[in-house]
Amino acid sequence: MCQQITILAADDAAHRIAQCEHGTIHLFWVRVNIFLIPEDLLNLLALLQSWRPNQPYAESEGFAVRRMAGGYVQLWCACAGLLLFEHELMQLRDLLWRAAGKLQLLNTAPRRPTRHWLDEYLVMTEVSERNEARN
Repeated sequence: MCQQITILAADDAAHRIAQCEHGTIHLFWVRVNIFLIPEDLLNLLALLQSWRPNQPYAESEGFAVRRMAGGYVQLWCACAGLLLFEHELMQLRDLLWRAAGKLQLLNTAPRRPTRHWLDEYLVMTEVSERNEARN
């Protein structure tokens, strides 16, 4: 359980990017909390920087952006989806940029992730199943 959260970027109480003592990035968007590793933060930022408003779909490294009807954009982070207005997607891009700057991730040589969100999910699932079996 995360005890210490450091806010890296925020535009209001409902939109924040933080990091906990474990190094995990917490992307808070209204009522959603998506967990990322720092390398994934950069992958998501790169996707949002390369995505263009007239583009119907783009994907990269476990993330996808899809244009929807009614001015919405759907953002997929692994199996978690957010339905956003285009200006909100740009807000998120700006927050990611500020957070990456605070973490000094910008202008660094790309490197292979030491772990991935799927690894974390599998470990958490395994621990949860063991705890349920004990009860």
